[in-house]
Amino acid sequence: MPDVVIDANYEVRWREPVWVRIGQGVPESIKGPKQALSYLTFRWPELEGDHVQQALQQCRRVLRKEAECDVARAAFVRAAREANVIL
Repeated sequence: MPDVVIDANYEVRWREPVWVRIGQGVPESIKGPKQALSYLTFRWPELEGDHVQQALQQCRRVLRKEAECDVARAAFVRAAREANVIL
């Protein structure tokens, strides 16, 4: 049987979560680029900032295996600071 590489579907996670609070909600931990992408797309208070667009791009790149996870985390932290949701 020839060697076959199987692309396993697993979730990429950051070494440390990023804690955010959207509006008056409870603090939530964002554990990786897939979760961050969902927050940025559907729950983020402001999509016009420079950092939010970079975070969206970097999270997508990680999920396509084109970038390092730490790069997306740093971009997400900058976006959270820009939107004033980081704890």
